[in-house]
Amino acid sequence: MIGLEISSVKIELKVEPKSLAEMIRDRYREYIADGSAQYSVNVAWEPLEIAENRPNHTIDQAEGRYDHGIYVIASPSYSATIDQKSTRAELLFRSSRPLEDIEYFLRIVISHGLLGLGGFLFHSAGIVWEQQAYLFFGKSGSGKTTTARNAGKRLILSDDLVGVLPTDENVAAHSTPFWNRGWAQQAKTSALVAGFYRLVKSQTVTLEPMRESIAVSEILSCIPIVPQNEAYCAQLIPTIQNMIAKVGVHYLHLRQDDAYWDVLRLGAGS
Repeated sequence: MIGLEISSVKIELKVEPKSLAEMIRDRYREYIADGSAQYSVNVAWEPLEIAENRPNHTIDQAEGRYDHGIYVIASPSYSATIDQKSTRAELLFRSSRPLEDIEYFLRIVISHGLLGLGGFLFHSAGIVWEQQAYLFFGKSGSGKTTTARNAGKRLILSDDLVGVLPTDENVAAHSTPFWNRGWAQQAKTSALVAGFYRLVKSQTVTLEPMRESIAVSEILSCIPIVPQNEAYCAQLIPTIQNMIAKVGVHYLHLRQDDAYWDVLRLGAGS
């Protein structure tokens, strides 16, 4: 068994074969944890020769759907289920890239786990500055990775997916091992959220408050997988409303440089 804790979600993985279990322990070594698990995950892998691994035989390209509340992925090489009620998940697959496929599956498991804790996995770049987390979000190409590259010596929670959970009086952002390729991942950590910032490419750097109704829609659009389920989507809306009542949401108009930090210093919390 392998115990992991990612963004306060504890999962227990039973993995076959042992060679894959060792790869997982090494890949997620910062997130190894003991104690009772929120999710029980069974993983079984059969190696596939690279020559056999056609482009459509990747789990992220396989069709996923909800069937009576259970998230299901089915393709010639993948069989996966995530049952939120029983908190059990299973992945049976043939692949030449097992770690990449397991990571995609774990992202979905953690998405459901965070939902169960009253939070969500958020498609964003999370950067800690002066002990507060700044969450930069938007559609692909909006500048999240560029923003992370311009973080300087500030701590990066992730350049792609951040765990977001409510606290009694605030909102907390948690690091994840889910990064885009080419990044040296940093240590597991968390911080209270200073604000949510919807990135807008511009020639000038400005901060603009966002109306609540738009903010809910914008944040919801950057939560992967679970909003596809109508009941889960309905659960997420008041969660987001409660969070943005505690933490501001702004448009951040920015260039390709790091000048936005000066604007955030002056305007955060406005």
